[in-house]
Amino acid sequence: MTRGGPRLAAIALAAATAVALRYAPAAAAIERVATQAPLSDFLILRHRQYAETFAVGGAVLLVLVIAALLRRRRGAFGAGLAALGALGIGALLQFSATSGIASVMWPPPYLWLGTFAGTFMLAVMFAAVAAVMLRPGLRRGVGAVLIAEAIWWAVPLLSAVDAFGFGADQPSFSMDWLVFLGTAAGALAAPAAAWALASLCAMIAERIIPAHKSSLAE
Repeated sequence: MTRGGPRLAAIALAAATAVALRYAPAAAAIERVATQAPLSDFLILRHRQYAETFAVGGAVLLVLVIAALLRRRRGAFGAGLAALGALGIGALLQFSATSGIASVMWPPPYLWLGTFAGTFMLAVMFAAVAAVMLRPGLRRGVGAVLIAEAIWWAVPLLSAVDAFGFGADQPSFSMDWLVFLGTAAGALAAPAAAWALASLCAMIAERIIPAHKSSLAE
């Protein structure tokens, strides 16, 4: 296992925490206004908030990826690519969601990690980043599957809302079935996506930074 990956994750977490603390008061004030706005204005605001959040997260990860590339840190480079890819998956899931029940599909950004898309992204991100730093083959596959499954089931238990954002409302019978189907689909898709993403990013890292030029012992 390389040293660059954990350091990359720690820097990304610290940056995200700093951004969250910096904008928390303003976000609370905006949220009070958003809940009273018409649906169209509410969705426009939410799209802008999520676009800004994903852009900041992507920029931070991109800087870390470039830094790892310049320093020839193959492990950190692969882990950064995996984190960036998982963030892209999360953004794709969120922005492909229909307006539906707006408060459910588009909660405040600070509650997003408790939604289906947020939980899926976390499971894929942490599993893929960890798996990139494992030996290829069975060990990488098993590691990705176990970590993704653990996060998929753990995050909803620790989150302020359940995994699909239904915590604020009493779900109907049809929503119960939606949650069941979504849970089953995510439990299968998240490990598969994490394994595939880890394998792809590790392959890219090995091609761009060959082993004999890497400053880390693989």
